[in-house]
Amino acid sequence: MLSYGRHVTDYQYHMNHYGSDVALAKLNNIVDLGVNFDDKLSFRDHIMDKTDKVYGVLGIIKLDFDNLSTEYILTLY
Repeated sequence: MLSYGRHVTDYQYHMNHYGSDVALAKLNNIVDLGVNFDDKLSFRDHIMDKTDKVYGVLGIIKLDFDNLSTEYILTLY
């Protein structure tokens, strides 16, 4: 469970599951449709995740295509 808002309290939510009372765990962030959301609606984690993936792809291009000319490297980037 993730709560959004300015004044997010530490209220504990419960769910009735087949007659027993189950406390729901509080999450600090959640990924929905590929977007990382946190409880402050900051996209810092989402941006960091995407830039890490891009740097990984750029590193692969640099290692695998090191012997190509500058023109081809710029096209790949």
